[in-house]
Amino acid sequence: MQVGYFTTAADLVLHKSYTHSWQGFAPAALWRQLDLPDLVAARCPLPTLVQHNRGDALFTTGEAEEGLAQVGAAFAKAGAAESWRGLSYDGPHKFDVEMQEDALGFLERWLRPAACPAAAETGGDCPELAALRDAIAQHAASERARLTRELGELDARRADVAARLAQLPK
Repeated sequence: MQVGYFTTAADLVLHKSYTHSWQGFAPAALWRQLDLPDLVAARCPLPTLVQHNRGDALFTTGEAEEGLAQVGAAFAKAGAAESWRGLSYDGPHKFDVEMQEDALGFLERWLRPAACPAAAETGGDCPELAALRDAIAQHAASERARLTRELGELDARRADVAARLAQLPK
């Protein structure tokens, strides 16, 4: 599973390497033979998830999505298309609730039968998956409460500004 780090070698070298971490340089010796999508495709037919944000300033969107397409084509050619998920999301570099839910769904699909056969048979959750689901729900509830407070503060500020504006001579 790869979250928030996916592109091509050309993108790193030509556009982004000067702003990125050392991780992009580790496979540099391989780039004459393999591109970064090739390294991910080498996992085939193992279940593989890559999540990418279209607005991620760390990578060029076109290159990242081209890389996702290359990996998808490799999995399809090998007859393993069902074990590949390359997902793109709107927004900046992040791992938000939507992405977490998609990742959890992927893990449930591929790990539940192997890691927790009893849960797979009954349709219930393994304790670890239940804990992850609860953590995501708590994060979402906390974020909703924070945004609701911010909205209330903005409403109060707007009312204060409107009252002061009304006191000014016309």
